[in-house]
Amino acid sequence: MTILRRLFTACALCASAALPIVAAASPPEPNPMLHASGTRLVDGLGAPIRLRGVFLDNWLLWSGNGFGAGFASETTIKHRLAEALGDAGALRFEDAIEDSFVGEADIAAIAKMGFNTVRVPFSYRVLEDDEHPFAYKKSGWATFDRLMGWCETHHVYVVLDMHSAPGGQSRAFVNDPGPVLLWDSDEEQNRTVALWRAIAARYRDRSIVAGYDLLNEPNVRDGSKLIQLYTRIAGAIRAVDRNHLIFFEGNVAATDFSAFTNPITSNEAYSFHSYALFGIDRTPDQLQHLQALAKTQAVPIWNGEFGANTLAWVTSTVQLFDAPSNGVTGWIFWPWKRVSSGNETQYRDLLTIEPGALWRRLARYVAGLPFKPSPADAEQGAQDFLRAMAVERCTVDAQIQAALK
Repeated sequence: MTILRRLFTACALCASAALPIVAAASPPEPNPMLHASGTRLVDGLGAPIRLRGVFLDNWLLWSGNGFGAGFASETTIKHRLAEALGDAGALRFEDAIEDSFVGEADIAAIAKMGFNTVRVPFSYRVLEDDEHPFAYKKSGWATFDRLMGWCETHHVYVVLDMHSAPGGQSRAFVNDPGPVLLWDSDEEQNRTVALWRAIAARYRDRSIVAGYDLLNEPNVRDGSKLIQLYTRIAGAIRAVDRNHLIFFEGNVAATDFSAFTNPITSNEAYSFHSYALFGIDRTPDQLQHLQALAKTQAVPIWNGEFGANTLAWVTSTVQLFDAPSNGVTGWIFWPWKRVSSGNETQYRDLLTIEPGALWRRLARYVAGLPFKPSPADAEQGAQDFLRAMAVERCTVDAQIQAALK
C-alpha cells in the first residue's frame, strides 16, 4: 500500500507540474467618475444615471442664431461688431460675455429646474491663440475652473464640448471654420490632440466633469479620417486620464455612425444630435440604427443636442428619448437661452432674451445687412443686450419647461 501511495503521489505531482499556473483574475479597478457600464451610464458609486440638461450656447463660442444675427459665425460676429463698436468697444463686449453671459445664477436656475447636466460648447480660442499654438491661456483655465466650482456647488455635471477645433471640423457656421479645415492640416490636428490632452490633465480629478465631447458635429468626406483623429485624441487623453468618459459624435453633424465599426477606447459613449429641419424628423430611424450599434458594441448612446422647435415636437422627442426601450442615456436641450427668434410658434425656447430694438438693429448689421447703426446706437444696443442676458431678466416658457421635466 505504501508503494502504491507513493506511486500515485508522484503521478499527481507530475500531472500538476504539467498544468499552466493561472493567476486569479483581478477585479476591475473602481472608477470614481461617472462612466460607462455596458450600454448604461453609472455614477462613481455604480448607480445608473441619466444625463439630462441644457446647452450653454453663445458663451464660450458665439453663433448668429443665438444673438438674433442669422447664420453668422463667431469670427464674422466679432468682425462686424468691431466695425460698429470700434475695436475697444467690441473687446469690452467680448469680455463682458465671457465674464457674465453664464454665471452661478444660471447654474443655480438649471439645477432648480431639475436638470443635472450642462453641455458647454467652447472654441479652442478660449484656451489657445493662433499666434501662440500649444501655449494655453490662464484666463481660459480660470473661466473653466469657475464653471466647475459653480457646478460642484449646485450638483450639475459638466460635459466639455469642443465646438470649434483649430481650423474648424466642418464648414458650418456653428463650428466657426477657418480658411484651412482641421481635416486638411496636420498642424491643426496636432493642436487639437495636444489641447485635449491638456484639458484632460487639468480636470482628471474633477468628478463634476461627466466627460469630454471631442468634436461637435464633424463633417469629413472620408469617415476613416474621423476615426483616426478620434483614436489619436482618445490615446492622448488616456495617457493622462484613465477614468473620464469620452463622447464620440457621429460624422455629418452627429448623425452618421457608419464608420464606427468598433469601440475606439474604453469608457466611451456615442453622441447623436436630432433636429426636425424643414419638417423632416429622422429621429426614430436614428434610434433604430443606434440601438443596434449600442447592443453590438456594448457602448451607451446619448443625445448630445436636440432643440428649439414646436411644443409638440419637443414633447414627443423627450418622450422618445426617455422611453427605457430606446436605450438613450439622456439628452441636452438646445439652447439654455438666446435672443427670441421672432417665430415663437415654430421655434419655442426655454429661456428668451429680450434685448430691445437697438440691439436687434445692431444684430441685423452683424448678420450682413448693410444698414450700419450709429456709434451711439450700437453702443446702447450692446449695453441693452448685456443687461437683458441676465438669467433673472429672461422669459421662461413654462410649457417647454414642463415638457423637459
